[in-house]
Amino acid sequence: VRDLHAVAIDSGRAVQLTWTNPSINPLRLILYRGMGDKPVEQYTTIVDGANQFVDRVVTREASYTYAIKAFDANGTESRLSERAKVTAR
Repeated sequence: VRDLHAVAIDSGRAVQLTWTNPSINPLRLILYRGMGDKPVEQYTTIVDGANQFVDRVVTREASYTYAIKAFDANGTESRLSERAKVTAR
């Protein structure tokens, strides 16, 4: 996964994530999220090779860090993507 971007939307009530999938078509993606200075932890699974996600479980004015890991049909796991940081405001 490349080019991960996070943007606060809906007046800080949600965060929109967009990214570019690798050249292989991922079967599933694991989204990782950390709040404030905490490390990222597994947050949710995204299926069908999507390239965007809206996180609606956020607290206004809180800072979040996101990263993604991809898995192909053979179960091959990518490295954790670069991190994207955003403040929900």
